Formats: sequence, structure tokens, C-alpha cells
Amino acid sequence: MASIYGVTISGMTKITGTGQSVLAQGTVCLNGRKLGFWSQGDFGGPSIYQFDPFCLRNPAQKYYEQMDRAQKEVYGMLYCQSGKICVDFCDVLLADLVTQMDLETEYMKYLKDGPCTLVTFQHRKTASEEASQPYSVPPIKKVCFLQSPMEKPEIEDLIIKKNLDDSPNVVRIYNSPDDFVIGGCPAKIKRSKARSR
Repeated sequence: MASIYGVTISGMTKITGTGQSVLAQGTVCLNGRKLGFWSQGDFGGPSIYQFDPFCLRNPAQKYYEQMDRAQKEVYGMLYCQSGKICVDFCDVLLADLVTQMDLETEYMKYLKDGPCTLVTFQHRKTASEEASQPYSVPPIKKVCFLQSPMEKPEIEDLIIKKNLDDSPNVVRIYNSPDDFVIGGCPAKIKRSKARSR
């Protein structure tokens, strides 16, 4: 199950908001423990939390730290305000998790036919785009499914061929279901805590 530093969304559904926008919602969990209901905001606005979003500060900090320098420049203002994790950055984390979950669903369909690799190309937001749409995650521009796991040189060749324009992209590569788990599997985290008691 897709997760980002122990954060998962259980029972995720999608509803149609005002203006036909699709909004994800579900129960947010951290390391297997339910935190509460969450829903994306309508019209690209802030999310609705029925729990204190600052419960997500530790995974949000780890998520920010793993970003490259260009991403940190874009999300820096959202990430930290007065030395605290900003709620808006939690929105970014959860929106990216929804994208991961959608991709994982598609990947699992292809995996039924044998080992495969998924490569995605996502537009990298600029600071001006972030200022005008602070709660959104850029859409995936291109998705490539390949029926066998790929080695690094093959992936690099594919990136060059598929990156059709000059705009910078975030490229993600998935060779197994484990690749949808960023920062460790929540089940493993939970088991290791139980052992240490």
C-alpha cells in the first residue's frame, strides 16, 4: 500500500466538487494508527482536516528533507512558518500520496501480466506556480509502462527520449510495489516498535 514516511490513507474515495473538480478524501493513518478524516479542498483551496494536521509534522519534515534543492525552493515557504511545519505543506504531502495511490492501482493491473516498470514524468512547479496554486500537486505529464524491470542505463535512455520539452520534470521509477512506499513500510515500522517494547 502506498505510503509516505508512515502516512497512509484508508478507505479513499473521490467525489465531484464544485466545477466538476475531483476531490480525494479518506481516513489518514500514521504508522497504522488512525488520525481522522481528511478531504481535499474545493476549488484548489485548503484541505479539510478532522484531526490536528500537526500530527503529520515528523513525516512532513522527512518528506521535505528528501526533496531536491529546486523542489525545496518552491515548497520552502509552505514547509516552514515561524519554525513550524505549515498545514499547507501537509496538504502537499497528502495530495502527492493520492497520486501515488492512483499510480499504484494502475501498476498492480500491469503487474498481473508479469514484472514491469512504471516511469512517470511530472512537471516541476516553479515558485510563481506555487504562489498562484499553493495546494495543488502538478499533474503527471507522461506515464510509461514497460513489461520488464529496467536497468539504470535503459531508464536514462527512456528519460531522454520521453522528455519531449525543455521544462524540468520530476521523474519517478517504480520496479515493484515496494517502490510506492516512501521512507519505509508502515507495517514494518509498527512491527519494529512492538519488538522494542
